Amino acid sequence: MAEADLALIPLEQPQLDLAGIRSRCGVPRHAAEGGKLRSAQEAHLKLGPRWRVLDTRALGQVEGIADLSLPKAGRGESDHQLHPALADIATGWAMELIPGYKPTNLWVPVSYARVRVHHPLSARIVSWVRSASGNRGDGESASFDITLATPDGRVCVDIEGFSIRRLTDSGVLDAPRDGQTQPLSPAEERLQHNPSQGILPDEGAEAFARALPQVVVSSLDLDALTLQAAASSAEPRATQKFERPQLDAG
Repeated sequence: MAEADLALIPLEQPQLDLAGIRSRCGVPRHAAEGGKLRSAQEAHLKLGPRWRVLDTRALGQVEGIADLSLPKAGRGESDHQLHPALADIATGWAMELIPGYKPTNLWVPVSYARVRVHHPLSARIVSWVRSASGNRGDGESASFDITLATPDGRVCVDIEGFSIRRLTDSGVLDAPRDGQTQPLSPAEERLQHNPSQGILPDEGAEAFARALPQVVVSSLDLDALTLQAAASSAEPRATQKFERPQLDAG
């Protein structure tokens, strides 16, 4: 389950000083010609070709900056205002900013404190990540502030308090191998048992029809008809009298 408060409000258009940020983060690491850099989380996750979006990366003391772009396989997918591959890697590439970070554990997203969306993400973006104080590699969680911008520094998405949690057992994400299935937990066994206690589709449709209230459609005012019927039933019923006819005696 997820919860969020949404609001449409006018915002001032922010602009990043990319030159200043790059100077603080030092010499960037570039991908090989025609290739992409691997993200730290790929030690635990197998990502598809659309998720290979990291072109350069550079880390400073408590901040980092990266250039990202969609591969050919993901370009032209204009239905995405915030392309999931760009948004995912742009928020999770700078794990080394966590003091004492080791790639032995998988860190998974938990929550965002606030997200401001100014513009859709273009095919090429810049990710500026700042590490919150108190982050530790042996801690249970870590937090970052992240800004995604166009290559000229125009801010597209501003994220505050992006929290991630360290998994101590990443095996929970492993898929079964060699046709073997993992044993079900007690909760999973109960969930699997529940469908067997249900009813057949035909039985459900019949029960639903019985539960529906009777529907009456009329072109007349139903309240007026009800009052009219009540008034009619309250009036005494008139008795029609007939005179006996005169019969000629034959």
